[in-house]
Amino acid sequence: MAGTSRALDEAPTLIAEVAVDTSLVHLDKVFDYSIPIALRADVQVGSRVRVRFAGSLVNGWVLHIKDSTSHQGRLLAVERVPGAVPPLSPTIAELARQVASRYAGTLTDVLRAAVPTRHATTENSVMAALADSGEGLSERGAPQSDRVDTGSPIAHTSRPTRTLWLLPAGTDHWQRIAERIVQAKANGGVIAVMPDATDVAALVTALKPLVDPSELVVLTADSGPAKRWRAFLLARLGQASIVVGTRACVFAPLEGVRTILLWDDADDSHREAHAPYWHAREVAVMRSSAEHCDLVLAGRSVSIEAAHLAASGWLTVDQPDRVTIAVTAAAVKATKDDSDASIRDVTTGTRIPSSAMTAIREGLSRGSVLISVPRRGFVSVLSCAKCRETARCSACHGFLGARSAQDNPACSRCGWNQWRGCGICGNTQLRAVRVGADRTADEIGRAFPGFPIVMSNGEHRVTSIPRRASLVVATHGCEPFAGSAYSAVVILDVLDVLNRPSMDAEADALRRFANAIALAGPGAPAIVVADSTLPIVQALIRRDYLGWARRELEQREAVHMPPSALMFSLTGPMTVVPEFLEDVNLPQPHRVLGPMPVGEPDLDTGQHVRALVVVPRRLAREVVSRVREVMGIRGARKAPFVRVVIDPSDV
Repeated sequence: MAGTSRALDEAPTLIAEVAVDTSLVHLDKVFDYSIPIALRADVQVGSRVRVRFAGSLVNGWVLHIKDSTSHQGRLLAVERVPGAVPPLSPTIAELARQVASRYAGTLTDVLRAAVPTRHATTENSVMAALADSGEGLSERGAPQSDRVDTGSPIAHTSRPTRTLWLLPAGTDHWQRIAERIVQAKANGGVIAVMPDATDVAALVTALKPLVDPSELVVLTADSGPAKRWRAFLLARLGQASIVVGTRACVFAPLEGVRTILLWDDADDSHREAHAPYWHAREVAVMRSSAEHCDLVLAGRSVSIEAAHLAASGWLTVDQPDRVTIAVTAAAVKATKDDSDASIRDVTTGTRIPSSAMTAIREGLSRGSVLISVPRRGFVSVLSCAKCRETARCSACHGFLGARSAQDNPACSRCGWNQWRGCGICGNTQLRAVRVGADRTADEIGRAFPGFPIVMSNGEHRVTSIPRRASLVVATHGCEPFAGSAYSAVVILDVLDVLNRPSMDAEADALRRFANAIALAGPGAPAIVVADSTLPIVQALIRRDYLGWARRELEQREAVHMPPSALMFSLTGPMTVVPEFLEDVNLPQPHRVLGPMPVGEPDLDTGQHVRALVVVPRRLAREVVSRVREVMGIRGARKAPFVRVVIDPSDV
């Protein structure tokens, strides 16, 4: 016993470099902790650990293990190691660090999204099942117990390909994507990143007949802690070769990943909702560069960012030729709204032109018809029928709307429903300004009695429809598949989408309209209720989405706007944002747009403002580094908070 005690006392000291879980930029660094002898077999590079920090027990990540420290004084020790498998691989740790630097965030903020919360019962079950199968950790390709971080990943010997893949029209796009994934799997692991869980389910359904079920795992945030942790573990342990999931899936721990496929990269769902607000497309680009793997940005249309990558030569374009388009695409036509724009109340009148009504009537004789609208509800905004002044609540100044044809106009904010007339001209009649899916269904139902009406929106998303001819009223992105292609598609309220106060309003509208029109059968009428001279309508008619994106990119480059330039936003108290900008000391050239007031004044901090800063892309790394440094300094002295968003989407 004495000999054993002496051997333990003489064991060499091992130090873990730990990144503690914090959102404070000035603490985004590694701290040294000693590794107790009892935990030396458990603490590995990539382990999640529990350590004491600032008097509290917090989570941390082991990024490196060494045998000495420059710290003067006594080191705190690692207290616990949850789990037997280190969840964090060196490649994902390095990718997360790059993402944090790119978006002026912290490493642990990124890892919080990249690595799911551990589920102990599930982990024990997975490890027991693998042990029963007779596989050892090294045989499964699981993390090894090496004490030294090996650094950057091994590059693939073949040159990676980066592709902008534009799919032809048709309802078989999930089958096409599944077949491409199976082809890519022959060369290595594949990660497929989808905008939402519905898209994930559709792709998994297409994949299941083509692959061994044991090779495929699904990694989505809404699948629950147990299922998510199980899928993550199987990928980490080398048990899966295909990972399909939503945005955080781009960090899936597949060692030696060969292909990353991302569907519909302009969808807002690909942007992380929490700091540092990274975008899955940009993370995929970074991972493709770091791990030298193939990247496929797939979709019906082209985002401005993808067009920028294609223009630089980083992406090659794979799109259908004109013959394929002619054979597979719908016949897109534009028509102006020829209905009476001013209506006496919210229950009469229609905004659907006669030409669209004709297309719907003829389409129902052949199958189901899709009517695409931008918003749910009945009438979300009303105005005076005489002077067009927006009708507002006299109590809280909110917009007046109507939830159904039977309801009186009511405030969308406080519910007040005693409309007594326009405050400007005294008129008591109202007209609809923004009409929702419920109102559209009401109009269509009265015009075509006897046909079933199917409604699909974000709150109640329908994935299938009756086999008989039906009228499908769906909000953008929630269009159900008809089993076969729709016999007609009608796009309503085009100007409402285009007139949104957003730099990306046209690009987003084109993407949404193109996705809906692609569900129509070959040669079927697709009616866009808008002026045919609008650029995006012309792009829809000609199916020239890449050409439109290139022209939009050229216009943005001419005025030095993203993506050719870097933009970031600063939001905070009115007196604080200018101070922040002064501390950053922006290099020339740069532009500051604003600050402009946002929201209502806060009782404690007063009026908040937002400033947009634009700098040339060549200065992006330097500027973001300066911004991050200022965030750290201000955080250390507990200065008022300023929200920083790199590449904001709400511009």
